[in-house]
Amino acid sequence: MKINNQNWNSIEKNGRWYIAFTSNMGKKALPVVETKDVQTFFPFLTQKRKGFRGTMELLRKGKHWYVAIPIQISSELDFGKKHKRIFENMKRRKYTSIGVDLGLRHIAVVSELLSGRRQFFSGKEVGYMRRHFRSLRRSLGKAKALRVMKRIGKKERQWMKDYNRKLAKDIVDLSLQFDNPIIKMEALDDI
Repeated sequence: MKINNQNWNSIEKNGRWYIAFTSNMGKKALPVVETKDVQTFFPFLTQKRKGFRGTMELLRKGKHWYVAIPIQISSELDFGKKHKRIFENMKRRKYTSIGVDLGLRHIAVVSELLSGRRQFFSGKEVGYMRRHFRSLRRSLGKAKALRVMKRIGKKERQWMKDYNRKLAKDIVDLSLQFDNPIIKMEALDDI
């Protein structure tokens, strides 16, 4: 169950943390089991810092309930001290950092900071093909056509493998337009 960030908050009473959210039965406040992570990150969830939190997801695994809360925290990074050897090599050889961020709506976004050049790779085609094959599997499953389902699964896998190969080639071709490119995937903190 997902709960929008406007409909939940964290409360601290008597040194304990509670998650409060609105349900059909009114507002509920549930106690949180305190761990080291809770003590570290729950102060960021207070009403004053509401911009740092996202949609909460309430999950159940067996008889236990869990809450998944995305938290966005920014901090100052000191790249030179953290990765001294890499930083010195980059200074000496004048590398060009190229960041690749992966997602769903845009499968990949490639950007180079100095020139500000970006390229977006749309995820519409992948989404369409996934939905198409899922629809085929659903209709074939109802018809009990298991052999055909297996064949369809292989086609989908081959198509995705081919698409990923072409996407990787496009990313590399784009990065080769710059001097001494370094491609950095996903963890783009140190660009």
